[in-house]
Amino acid sequence: MKVGTDGIMLGAWANADRPQRILDIGSGTGLIALMLAQRFPDARIDAVEIEKGAAKQAQGNVARSLWEHRINVQHLDIEQFQPPCRYDLVVSNPPYFADSLKGPDIARNMARHADSLSAMHLLESVDRLLNSSGTFCVILPIADGTSLLVSAAEHQLHCQSICEVRPNVGKTAHRWLISFTRSEVDVVARSSLIVEAGRHNYSDEYRTLTREFYLKH
Repeated sequence: MKVGTDGIMLGAWANADRPQRILDIGSGTGLIALMLAQRFPDARIDAVEIEKGAAKQAQGNVARSLWEHRINVQHLDIEQFQPPCRYDLVVSNPPYFADSLKGPDIARNMARHADSLSAMHLLESVDRLLNSSGTFCVILPIADGTSLLVSAAEHQLHCQSICEVRPNVGKTAHRWLISFTRSEVDVVARSSLIVEAGRHNYSDEYRTLTREFYLKH
């Protein structure tokens, strides 16, 4: 589970007003943390990953980047993570496919299945670690996103924007990019994004969103 479209979209889409402290929950190999370091040059980023191999690769990726001094990768269960302060921006590309059949690769299962980080535990961690004016951003399949919206309200996390993601022009939306805030929201901002305009041909809107991160676009 290395570079995937979900992670790229979240890393490019997640936003906050000049965040100083950013947390990436379930960082995998560090993709989103690195993208956020590039986007927010004043921010310090903590990246927490429970799977040992992924955390080790994330540490290596960070060490070879321009932002090594601003990214701290920790091999740790997020429920055990006790930082000295709360965060302005929390992001997560969490495991999903909670009810699907698992394969033989334990690390890949951990990345793709919610056993290691359920929605309840994710929200509890966000509630504990997000500051009073912070933003939480996540990408999920729509069914999981719908459930998360209901559960988030119980943790005083209010949806402020949803972007529906369609894989191509002929398909229905299959992902939601969602941002939450501590403050109550009168109107949820809604938008949409099509990833591919044709086979192996990114749409103009996807290119615009992610243009800072591709060497060849």
